[in-house]
Parts: sequence; structure tokens; C-alpha cells
Amino acid sequence: MGKVVVSFTMSLDGFIAGPNISHEDAMGEGGERLHQWLFDGSSEVDREMAREMSANVGAVILGRRTFDLGLQHWEDTPHPAPSFVLTHEKREPLTMKSAAFTFVNNGVESAVQQAKAAAGNKDIVVMGANVAQQLLKAQLVDDIVLQLAPVLFGQHSYRPWSPICVIRSFSTKAPTNRRGLLCQLSPLAWPWALCFPLF
Repeated sequence: MGKVVVSFTMSLDGFIAGPNISHEDAMGEGGERLHQWLFDGSSEVDREMAREMSANVGAVILGRRTFDLGLQHWEDTPHPAPSFVLTHEKREPLTMKSAAFTFVNNGVESAVQQAKAAAGNKDIVVMGANVAQQLLKAQLVDDIVLQLAPVLFGQHSYRPWSPICVIRSFSTKAPTNRRGLLCQLSPLAWPWALCFPLF
């Protein structure tokens, strides 16, 4: 059975998107800088991590706001895998080129159950700060993976959480314990990682 993984690239000051998020700027102003490491291919470590992350995705859980903001940019599911949208409304599945969006209106537990059934032995990736918070609160997350990008945004409102602990790591992958503590660093990032034990 795959794991439920909260995976974000985060700025050094703790943000997973830039300020002033809109339909035009779904990642906020300058937010695309967070994911530059995924696409520039300048580091073998980053290329390997991107390949590994992509190959392990069996399903996606995301929030309605992430869906609304992202759909016009993706023109598909965010990964080529079944995607489950947490929402308050009833809606028929939306079939895309790679997979389908299923709209779940009966809670995070149902979304996780459906995503696990669809993912098989692959992982379920969580997208969106609010959904990540809901799953963490319900103790449904197995691993948290943070990539720190060498970006500073300053103060705005889109922080997914407050730090629980800070550790120093000089490797690109710190070992995980079975309570779900996992840190990953891009080689471009400072050697500091925020790590979150799951209780």
C-alpha cells in the first residue's frame, strides 16, 4: 500500500506560494521560482528527485481552490493519475487526458480511502496548504517531504503551517523514521530543513 505524502517546495521563510494568488498567477507573484529546480535540469540530484517523485505518484488529493486555480494551467490532472478534489458540492467526475478528477464531498477520510484504492502500491500526493492541514489534523499523513528553495517572499498569508522543529542537515535526503519524519533539500538551498514529526 502506498503512502500519503505531503510534498511541498517551500521558500526559506516558509511559504509554498508567492503573494497575491489569482487565476492568472496560480502560484502567486513570483511563485514559479519555487519550482524552477523541477524544470531547469541543472542538477543531477534535482533531476533524480523529480523523476522519483513523478514515478511514485499513484493518486492526488487536492482542494477545490487548488483545482480552480490550477486547471486552466494544467489542462489535465496535475499528475497523470486519478485526482480527488475535496469540496462541499456534489459534482460528476471530470475526465481529462491523463486521468479524471473525482469530487469528494464527504470528508478527508473518504478522499484518502478512494485515493489509496486508486493508487495501488504507489503514493498519494497531497496538493494545497488547506488540504494538507486537514489531513495532518486527521492524522492521515505518512510522510512530509519539503524541498527548500533559495527564495524569500516576505510576509503574506499563504503559510501552510508553523514550524514544529528545526534540524540541520547536510545531505540531500535525511533518513525517515516510521513516524513520518522526512526532510529533503535541493543542493541550491541552505543546509537547513524544517521537519515535522507526525503524532
